[in-house]
Amino acid sequence: MVILSFLWWSVSVYVPLYANRTTRENYQVIVYGATPAGIMAAIAAKRSNVSVLLIEPGAYIGGVIAGGLGRTDIAGPQFIGGLCRDFLNEVASHVPRERQSPGRPWDLEPKVAMEVFKTWITREKIPLRTGMPLKSVSKKNRQITSLTFENGA
Repeated sequence: MVILSFLWWSVSVYVPLYANRTTRENYQVIVYGATPAGIMAAIAAKRSNVSVLLIEPGAYIGGVIAGGLGRTDIAGPQFIGGLCRDFLNEVASHVPRERQSPGRPWDLEPKVAMEVFKTWITREKIPLRTGMPLKSVSKKNRQITSLTFENGA
């Protein structure tokens, strides 16, 4: 079991290393859910010079984009910016032009999207914990004081 204790602006995390052994880690931001939005939030926080932990309740990261939904519904590139645009451009750069949909360079191959997500998390040095479903939340006066996770491994 992992217990996160929120102390002022930082978070203390007890992470299982092996059976019956834990280590304490401190983070200013914890992002729960390694979906595309969660990954981008963790990257944005890390680039803002705060310590970040990315936790995914399941075994896989990347949400539906890395899980098989590769056709995007983007009206046009003028509507996309920031990390999302960077991500889509990097994924597109891994797909040969002849395999890209005409007029739709941002349609994704899920395995490529997954690799780009993994590369970005590694490059930004964001600790990632997978297989950690949330068990309970403790609050005091409407403020979260701790989160408890089940060790899904």
